[in-house]
Amino acid sequence: MAKITFDVQSSNYDEIEIGDKVYNVYYDDASIEKYHEQAKKYAEKSKEFAAKDIENLSDEEVEQMKQESNEIAKDFIETFFGKGSFDEVFEACGRSSFNLVHVCDQLIEWMGSKTEVANSKVAAKYKTKRKK
Repeated sequence: MAKITFDVQSSNYDEIEIGDKVYNVYYDDASIEKYHEQAKKYAEKSKEFAAKDIENLSDEEVEQMKQESNEIAKDFIETFFGKGSFDEVFEACGRSSFNLVHVCDQLIEWMGSKTEVANSKVAAKYKTKRKK
Protein backbone atom coordinates (compact mmCIF):
# COMPACT_ATOMS: atom_id res chain seq x y z
CA MET A 1 0.00 0.00 0.00
CA ALA A 2 1.34 3.42 -0.95
CA LYS A 3 1.38 6.26 1.48
CA ILE A 4 0.60 9.72 0.16
CA THR A 5 1.37 12.76 2.28
CA PHE A 6 -0.11 16.16 1.60
CA ASP A 7 1.72 19.27 2.75
CA VAL A 8 -0.90 21.32 4.60
CA GLN A 9 -0.12 24.68 6.13
CA SER A 10 -0.93 24.19 9.79
CA SER A 11 -1.37 27.82 10.82
CA ASN A 12 -4.36 29.62 9.43
CA TYR A 13 -3.53 33.13 10.58
CA ASP A 14 -1.09 35.95 9.98
CA GLU A 15 0.31 38.15 12.69
CA ILE A 16 -0.34 41.84 12.10
CA GLU A 17 1.40 44.36 14.31
CA ILE A 18 -0.16 47.74 14.97
CA GLY A 19 1.61 49.92 17.47
CA ASP A 20 2.93 47.68 20.23
CA LYS A 21 0.29 44.97 19.83
CA VAL A 22 0.31 41.89 17.61
CA TYR A 23 -3.03 40.57 16.35
CA ASN A 24 -3.68 37.13 14.91
CA VAL A 25 -5.81 37.62 11.81
CA TYR A 26 -7.30 34.32 10.69
CA TYR A 27 -7.91 33.29 7.11
CA ASP A 28 -10.00 30.17 7.48
CA ASP A 29 -13.11 30.07 5.27
CA ALA A 30 -15.51 31.38 7.92
CA SER A 31 -13.22 34.29 8.83
CA ILE A 32 -12.63 35.27 5.20
CA GLU A 33 -16.40 35.23 4.62
CA LYS A 34 -16.93 37.55 7.62
CA TYR A 35 -14.17 39.85 6.37
CA HIS A 36 -15.74 40.03 2.90
CA GLU A 37 -19.15 40.88 4.32
CA GLN A 38 -17.71 43.59 6.53
CA ALA A 39 -15.56 44.95 3.68
CA LYS A 40 -18.69 45.29 1.52
CA LYS A 41 -20.44 47.27 4.25
CA TYR A 42 -17.35 49.42 4.72
CA ALA A 43 -17.07 50.10 0.97
CA GLU A 44 -20.77 50.96 0.65
CA LYS A 45 -20.62 53.41 3.54
CA SER A 46 -17.38 54.93 2.23
CA LYS A 47 -19.00 55.59 -1.14
CA GLU A 48 -22.07 57.03 0.57
CA PHE A 49 -19.92 59.39 2.67
CA ALA A 50 -17.81 60.42 -0.33
CA ALA A 51 -20.94 61.34 -2.28
CA LYS A 52 -22.15 63.76 0.40
CA ASP A 53 -21.55 67.47 -0.01
CA ILE A 54 -20.08 68.16 3.41
CA GLU A 55 -20.00 71.91 2.83
CA ASN A 56 -23.80 72.01 2.66
CA LEU A 57 -24.49 69.77 5.65
CA SER A 58 -25.67 71.13 8.96
CA ASP A 59 -23.51 70.72 12.04
CA GLU A 60 -25.90 68.01 13.25
CA GLU A 61 -25.62 66.12 9.96
CA VAL A 62 -21.82 66.32 10.06
CA GLU A 63 -21.81 65.02 13.64
CA GLN A 64 -24.15 62.17 12.67
CA MET A 65 -21.90 61.31 9.74
CA LYS A 66 -18.86 61.23 12.05
CA GLN A 67 -20.68 58.90 14.45
CA GLU A 68 -21.72 56.59 11.60
CA SER A 69 -18.18 56.64 10.24
CA ASN A 70 -16.74 55.72 13.64
CA GLU A 71 -19.26 52.92 14.04
CA ILE A 72 -18.52 51.34 10.65
CA ALA A 73 -14.77 51.65 11.30
CA LYS A 74 -15.22 50.04 14.73
CA ASP A 75 -17.22 47.15 13.26
CA PHE A 76 -14.62 46.70 10.53
CA ILE A 77 -11.59 46.71 12.85
CA GLU A 78 -13.24 44.43 15.40
CA THR A 79 -14.24 41.94 12.71
CA PHE A 80 -10.54 41.43 11.96
CA PHE A 81 -8.94 41.90 15.38
CA GLY A 82 -11.70 40.96 17.82
CA LYS A 83 -14.10 42.69 20.21
CA GLY A 84 -12.61 45.60 22.08
CA SER A 85 -9.70 46.07 19.67
CA PHE A 86 -10.98 49.28 18.08
CA ASP A 87 -9.86 51.58 20.89
CA GLU A 88 -6.37 50.01 20.93
CA VAL A 89 -5.99 50.36 17.16
CA PHE A 90 -7.40 53.89 17.12
CA GLU A 91 -4.99 54.86 19.89
CA ALA A 92 -2.08 53.31 17.95
CA CYS A 93 -3.19 55.40 14.97
CA GLY A 94 -2.70 58.54 17.04
CA ARG A 95 -6.48 58.89 17.32
CA SER A 96 -6.42 59.90 13.65
CA SER A 97 -9.27 58.84 11.38
CA PHE A 98 -6.98 59.26 8.36
CA ASN A 99 -4.50 56.77 9.83
CA LEU A 100 -7.34 54.44 10.74
CA VAL A 101 -8.64 54.48 7.16
CA HIS A 102 -5.12 53.53 6.04
CA VAL A 103 -5.21 50.50 8.39
CA CYS A 104 -8.62 49.51 6.97
CA ASP A 105 -7.29 49.80 3.41
CA GLN A 106 -4.28 47.65 4.29
CA LEU A 107 -6.57 45.00 5.79
CA ILE A 108 -8.60 44.94 2.57
CA GLU A 109 -5.37 44.50 0.59
CA TRP A 110 -4.28 41.69 2.95
CA MET A 111 -7.63 39.97 2.51
CA GLY A 112 -7.38 40.30 -1.26
CA SER A 113 -3.88 38.81 -1.23
CA LYS A 114 -5.11 35.77 0.71
CA THR A 115 -7.98 35.06 -1.66
CA GLU A 116 -5.83 35.85 -4.71
CA VAL A 117 -3.14 33.35 -3.64
CA ALA A 118 -5.73 30.62 -3.08
CA ASN A 119 -7.45 31.32 -6.40
CA SER A 120 -4.17 31.42 -8.36
CA LYS A 121 -3.02 28.09 -6.86
CA VAL A 122 -6.28 26.40 -7.85
CA ALA A 123 -6.20 27.97 -11.31
CA ALA A 124 -2.57 26.91 -11.84
CA LYS A 125 -3.39 23.29 -11.00
CA TYR A 126 -6.26 23.19 -13.44
CA LYS A 127 -4.27 24.89 -16.20
CA THR A 128 -1.45 22.36 -15.72
CA LYS A 129 -3.88 19.45 -15.93
CA ARG A 130 -5.44 20.76 -19.14
CA LYS A 131 -2.07 21.10 -20.88
CA LYS A 132 -1.21 17.41 -20.37
